[in-house]
Amino acid sequence: MCCWQVESVFNSVAKSFKSHISEVTWMDESTRNTALDKADFVDYKIGYPDFVVHPKQLDDYYQQVLPVVAFLCHQYYCCLVIYLLSLLTLLLPLIVICLIL
Repeated sequence: MCCWQVESVFNSVAKSFKSHISEVTWMDESTRNTALDKADFVDYKIGYPDFVVHPKQLDDYYQQVLPVVAFLCHQYYCCLVIYLLSLLTLLLPLIVICLIL
């Protein structure tokens, strides 16, 4: 299914929803108008950004993302090393006692 076909399905669902809201009897007029207004503001995110099909633009995008990922990984591993060293300093006296006995 192409993006325009999916968009067509979403538009049909929105149109049907608005029609249904207009016909329900259990809503008062104010609530009905609010629901219809909200339905008009639904924003569909269908498919993928245009730059995905252009290798150069895709590379440029990930050049911006990779340093952030590298930084986060570095932070994670630094925290892991600090945690392991802390754990080792706590367990070291116990290890020494076990070796002595």
